[in-house]
Amino acid sequence: MKTDHEKKLDKIKKCLRLAKSSNEHEAAAALRQARKMMDEIGVDADDVAASEAAEARVKAAASNSPPMWEWNLAATVATALGCETFFSQGLLWGSLMKPGQWCFVGCDGAELIAVYAFSSLYRRLKAARAQYIRATLSRCKRSTKTERADVYCLGWVASVRSKLGDLSLVTERHAEISAYLTRYEMKDLEAGSVTVMPSRYADFKAGKEAGDGVDLRRPMTGGAAQPEALR
Repeated sequence: MKTDHEKKLDKIKKCLRLAKSSNEHEAAAALRQARKMMDEIGVDADDVAASEAAEARVKAAASNSPPMWEWNLAATVATALGCETFFSQGLLWGSLMKPGQWCFVGCDGAELIAVYAFSSLYRRLKAARAQYIRATLSRCKRSTKTERADVYCLGWVASVRSKLGDLSLVTERHAEISAYLTRYEMKDLEAGSVTVMPSRYADFKAGKEAGDGVDLRRPMTGGAAQPEALR
């Protein structure tokens, strides 16, 4: 159930939409009413814009230092869905360190779709990573295995990024999302650029080829439970 404050914000947004009317008198009246209500509840234009956005969170695998491929996957999903994302470090709870969270900020429910998309893609990538380790890296020492598997994942994400770009999922709501991030002092992130060493290019290529076979329109079913979405 919405609070009185939220109900008033809805009325303000309705007036602001009417203020764009081609009817000059109607637009002026709506704008005056919007400004009056904004003064009554002590909000400004940025507050109204921020109220258009929302956030949804999903548990990360790491507490404070997720691998670059996971950062890139989160940023890739956010970009495709017109969201912004950031990583929130896990907190110490007693003697245990709670896992970190990926936060997606978007409008019109895009943040919820982003959580689902990230969770589904993360599951697929983790399964592909495990298969690659078993098939190709089983004789490597642990540090080499991790390094090469990470490069494989970077290639996988690179392929998925191009596929998501082809879907044209973005809804332009930059002003609202930016206002939300500013209001709550959040910092968004971009996919990091990584230089793949020539000696690891075969792993990157294998990841790209595996990513090429991912069907983004196929829902995930079965297998391990996907990360838990937090609201």
